[in-house]
Amino acid sequence: MANKQYPGDPNWIESLRKMHPFKLAIYVAIIGICVMFLFINLGFMLTKNSHNLLISKWFTVSSILILFSSFVANQFKIQFKKDKVHNLLSFYYLSFFLGICFGITQFLGWKSMFLQGFTFGNSDISYTYIYLLSGLHLLHFVGGMGYLIYLIIKTLKAKNDIVVRLVFSTDPYEYMLIELLTIYWHFMAILWFVLYFSFLLA
Repeated sequence: MANKQYPGDPNWIESLRKMHPFKLAIYVAIIGICVMFLFINLGFMLTKNSHNLLISKWFTVSSILILFSSFVANQFKIQFKKDKVHNLLSFYYLSFFLGICFGITQFLGWKSMFLQGFTFGNSDISYTYIYLLSGLHLLHFVGGMGYLIYLIIKTLKAKNDIVVRLVFSTDPYEYMLIELLTIYWHFMAILWFVLYFSFLLA
């Protein structure tokens, strides 16, 4: 029990102080995003109409894609530690492809709702919340995709330059950048599933 750290404990505070600012920033950002979605989702639950909502099948496809993408993201740190730059790039590319597919299925889900007459801001406030929540999630997901592109460019430079490659594979800073991507990628997947099941169970 004495070894466990908790908020207010000097060891816990010291671990926060030693944490890299980027890692601390991602945790703070995740907390902020959670609070924002919590309040919007609470509004969705409180204002939902009595009838069952028609959730597009494309949102189910989105869920499968982001789940698979989250499993792929587990390979980022593994391949980096093994110094498998080619494999790391392959998993980056696969994650990027799955991310694009996720975005497309989100748009198809919105199109499906629109064609059924459930437009943004119409008389049924529940569907407006679905547009808003899924749209905000996609916006944050696109931010993660932008960061993924940044890491792909850095890894390509390491692949094509032998000098950079030697430093790249042993640099704890590069590992931390990959760790940040993995944390955020998993968070986006968890957040989407929370929203998806909220849509289904509301």
